[in-house]
Amino acid sequence: MIAALRRHPLPIALAAVVFVLLSPFQAQAAWQSASSVSTSVGTATLAPVPSASAVAGLNNCGLGTQGTVTVSWTITPAAFATGYQITPVRNGTPQTPITVSGRSTLTAQVPVDRALLGTLPYTFMVRAGFANWTSTAVTTNSASCGLLIGGL
Repeated sequence: MIAALRRHPLPIALAAVVFVLLSPFQAQAAWQSASSVSTSVGTATLAPVPSASAVAGLNNCGLGTQGTVTVSWTITPAAFATGYQITPVRNGTPQTPITVSGRSTLTAQVPVDRALLGTLPYTFMVRAGFANWTSTAVTTNSASCGLLIGGL
């Protein structure tokens, strides 16, 4: 029988081609991927303090070239605020700010310089803070420690 197959290779090859073409085997490939992506983006405004004031006097100013001014403010309406930034301003020039921790902290003793022959008036910019955000500034009234002889 093998010898007979060797003599007729064309019908065998033809039969193999017909078998492959009519065969119910099919190669299929499919790829499915299901994913759900959700991104939540929120916005918020860090509300400023409603009001702020500054007070200096004999008790705060003491003797010497350095005094303190008591700066106070009302609590920010922003519930997520974590503190405040107080910037002294002398002659229109902002000085080094101080940071006050805690949303419920409502006063700070801010160091100020004094002059020998006169006063150095200060105003203070108070900003609510959260992380690296700050609110718009609320500016206090002017306050000064007066002459070196104790706030006179």
